[in-house]
Amino acid sequence: MVTLCAGVNIGCSYRAMRWDNGTAKELGYLEEDMREQFRKGDKVVWNTSQGSTEGTVVRKQTTPTKIKDHEVKASKSNPEYIVESSKSGKRAAHKPDGLRKSSD
Repeated sequence: MVTLCAGVNIGCSYRAMRWDNGTAKELGYLEEDMREQFRKGDKVVWNTSQGSTEGTVVRKQTTPTKIKDHEVKASKSNPEYIVESSKSGKRAAHKPDGLRKSSD
């Protein structure tokens, strides 16, 4: 069995496909922002009610955890990124679509 994966651009989302022995199977749609992967140490920006905040990715969280009293419902299929604010030093969890790489 040969498996190939591809993304087909459809407007601002991507259609994920898998081929098994010549048969195409649709895996679903991926939003463009969800495709971006971050790594430990990446400088990122996210929006808050006070405006944009910059920080650093601490780790990719793929299991449930708590940050202070906040329950983070992360999983392998729905990861979140633990980031540390450059301004306050506080840590928070963010979904990938809420983060973007910093231009600095």
